[in-house]
Amino acid sequence: MDLCFTIVIKCENGYQVSYQLAYQPCPVWMQGDKYVVNMCDDGVHYKKGAFGKLLEFHKKDHGRVIHTDKQCLLISDKKWTENTGYDGNDTLNLITEDIESEGFRVTAIQF
Repeated sequence: MDLCFTIVIKCENGYQVSYQLAYQPCPVWMQGDKYVVNMCDDGVHYKKGAFGKLLEFHKKDHGRVIHTDKQCLLISDKKWTENTGYDGNDTLNLITEDIESEGFRVTAIQF
């Protein structure tokens, strides 16, 4: 099973858009089964700036305007750390910090 996080971004007019951060084995942003931002050139670990790359894709290719309050959900499995061979235990914090560095408020949900 691939390590995967889901981000849901609040957009204007009541819409939301979701993307998945999957490790296959390098981190890639996906929408459904489609790769939208491949970060393999940056190595196999999540690095700050990856969310910014997703925002660039979203602004260029998606068409939904992000709501001015910049809210998003970060969803993960409670047992995501059991997917060994990928990033370490601080990955969830790294992703959260990266999203916040772009001015977003993050609500993390683990189930």
